[in-house]
Amino acid sequence: MVVAVAEESRGADHARPWIEQAQASGKSSYWQLIDTEHRLEDLYNLVNVPQAIWIDEQGRIVRPPETAGSTDHFRRMDLKTRTMSPEDQAERLAARQAYLDAVRAWVDTGKHALPATSARMNLPKVTPAIAEARTRFRLGVWLRANGHAAEGDLQMAEASRLHP
Repeated sequence: MVVAVAEESRGADHARPWIEQAQASGKSSYWQLIDTEHRLEDLYNLVNVPQAIWIDEQGRIVRPPETAGSTDHFRRMDLKTRTMSPEDQAERLAARQAYLDAVRAWVDTGKHALPATSARMNLPKVTPAIAEARTRFRLGVWLRANGHAAEGDLQMAEASRLHP
């Protein structure tokens, strides 16, 4: 089963349009959840969107966090029209499809799973800067939610600086 989780500290309403768009387009054949507290980031040291982590039926990580079929083609997007060239769009979609095909192959055959030692060695490390960034992020979320938006924004900015 594939589960997509949006990490959205501003609340479910900020992620919901993306989820509804995926459902309306028929491209959503998996569960879609919203993590407003960024718990998955803490549990698996996720640092980028979109990232994926493969976990088997026994709860073992068989592929550590990795970019999930994404490319940097969006960086060449025309910001005024929010469009990409047909070539960039095709390459982006091909990368996504290749990743989904790899996930399906893993589910069906076990292909692409890493041995436990390799998966463990490739898990991202939590540095002191990352730990501080997470603390400041949580404080910023709390401050925003409790009527101190400006102070919260300062904490969020420092968290982003420490761990972009």
